[in-house]
Amino acid sequence: KSAASQPSGLQLRIDFLARSFGLAPHEAAILGILARREVFARWEYLLGKLERCDNMLTVNAFATILDLGTDDIYTVFSERGGLARHGIAESDHGVAGATLSLHQYIERFFATKVSTEAEMIRALMPMLSSPSLAAQDYGHMSGDLDRASRLIGHALASGERANVLLYGVPGTGKTE
Repeated sequence: KSAASQPSGLQLRIDFLARSFGLAPHEAAILGILARREVFARWEYLLGKLERCDNMLTVNAFATILDLGTDDIYTVFSERGGLARHGIAESDHGVAGATLSLHQYIERFFATKVSTEAEMIRALMPMLSSPSLAAQDYGHMSGDLDRASRLIGHALASGERANVLLYGVPGTGKTE
């Protein structure tokens, strides 16, 4: 293939997310519009002119751009739509109509220059820092930790699945 027929790095990232999350074609198209609006200042300006309002891309604008019905676009904007369901974008149903915007971590992902799938995975799921707490910091939970440890150990040894739900008030060490 010639260099002209190769997709851009941005298009590779859009395609990767669409494939990874199983987005419908119109959801992937909307993701592409949102990504380009985020990365290219001129797109934001042009899309704002299309909608005749500043920094707001609504259902009607997407329907016009993609030549789809507004019902199809409203589904994408709803919680049932793939973009919201997978945490890629969020909608705001304000006075001017429903708008859709990318979550900040997806905005940062599109701003990166990664192009291979391995780089994209690392960009979306960076290595966690080392925990600042040690086992003795959880002494008050020793019984719960023993049960969870046995459950996970059994699952690893037997190949069975195990689910562990950590809940509690913020700041109690669940992330550690």
